[in-house]
Amino acid sequence: MLLIEGGLGSGDDWGYLAPYLAAHGYRAVVFDSRCQGRSTCDDTLITYRLMARDTEALMRTLDIPRAAIVGYSDGGIIGLEMAIHDPRRVVGVFAYGANTNPAALDSHVSAAQRHVDAVSGVWSKQVYEHISPTPAAFAQVARRIFTLWATRPHLTAAQLHTIHAPVWIADGDRDTIKRSDTDLMAQSIPLGSELILPFASHFGLWEYPALFDRAVLQFLVATDPRPRG
Repeated sequence: MLLIEGGLGSGDDWGYLAPYLAAHGYRAVVFDSRCQGRSTCDDTLITYRLMARDTEALMRTLDIPRAAIVGYSDGGIIGLEMAIHDPRRVVGVFAYGANTNPAALDSHVSAAQRHVDAVSGVWSKQVYEHISPTPAAFAQVARRIFTLWATRPHLTAAQLHTIHAPVWIADGDRDTIKRSDTDLMAQSIPLGSELILPFASHFGLWEYPALFDRAVLQFLVATDPRPRG
């Protein structure tokens, strides 16, 4: 499977999940999206569709014809883009904290969540400056990612309805994504399911890693296309 990190993150975001899945016999491919983590950058406008194409190119380079996609936040959106536009490569998608449009981001979040967001921003900056080939460029990259969040994605119910792979739309019950948008995604995808983690925010994969990791494993078992018995 491919593990796709969230915005301003890196493959290191999967420090809990990747070894857990490997211990259960899965091959987890971890990488950094364009301009983020250890990846290089150019002036091309960053979009989710472009990052989906980057991911498809990676699969071709690694000779991976099909894979399950596990995506966090922006990574979940990238997985949905792939399932819509290049379905032959997608076995299924586990999308945690994804959204269909910028209006789905809830501006009325709690003070506790704003504090967590602030801490996450500081941590993202520190990690970027430590691992990026252009460590001084964080502010510029952050502005570009903030623009991405403010203007994209634009996934419609009609597009989601064209996805024929199994998709788990997962979220925390205290996430900054409006529940109505989470519900819309799960209901619009023919083989869509919805999973809400209790007490979890947008950062549920780190807040409750044991719960999150077991959920992903169950998704992989449930969507494994290989015959059993």
